[in-house]
Amino acid sequence: MSETVMTPEAALVRLRQYQERLAPTWSTASYGGSSAEVTLAEIARVLAAEVETLRARVEELVRQRDDLLVEDALAERAREGEEPLVVSRFDTAIEPAPEEEPVLTIGAIAEDGRPVALLLDVETRAKVGAWITVPAPRAASSRERRLEQLLDTIRQHGGTWTSGRVQGFRRVPGGATQRGTARRDLAELRDRGHLTEHGPQDGRYYTLSRKDGRS
Repeated sequence: MSETVMTPEAALVRLRQYQERLAPTWSTASYGGSSAEVTLAEIARVLAAEVETLRARVEELVRQRDDLLVEDALAERAREGEEPLVVSRFDTAIEPAPEEEPVLTIGAIAEDGRPVALLLDVETRAKVGAWITVPAPRAASSRERRLEQLLDTIRQHGGTWTSGRVQGFRRVPGGATQRGTARRDLAELRDRGHLTEHGPQDGRYYTLSRKDGRS
């Protein structure tokens, strides 16, 4: 009888299957297993987790090695006096066929007029994509929208503005009606130069600054 060599992947599958067979309650009475089987299942769980940890570590080390190789190659070129390749124009991009390695070929023209081919594997393509992707503009916060709405209202209606008047306008559309919020918003528009503050602390009111075209 010939022995079949078990691969690491197959061994990991068998470990998980063995663990799942006793996993529901680990009860030897319910499943007829012995304490030894329960112990083996726990060992299987620990070993499976350790395998995943080691695989992740190996992948990380491979990436670090590749990065070091690239850095060494660039440093060697610098020592030999070679100038880095500078591309002035991109002409075409060729996607690999399904049966080929996933390497994107970009036809380009170097600054000195030489035609060159840039070969980008999946990881390099992801890096380049991250470099050239313009981040989406951040949406305005609810506070900024509230301040913009308040400033538009003040510009439209003019006059003097107190926290009480702001509350009155905000009750209609169902906005923020707290007096403290209204007071802070008026002070913020003042700090930004849109409003001018008047009166004593217990009778403070605001008007549009001259830079907004009204007084």
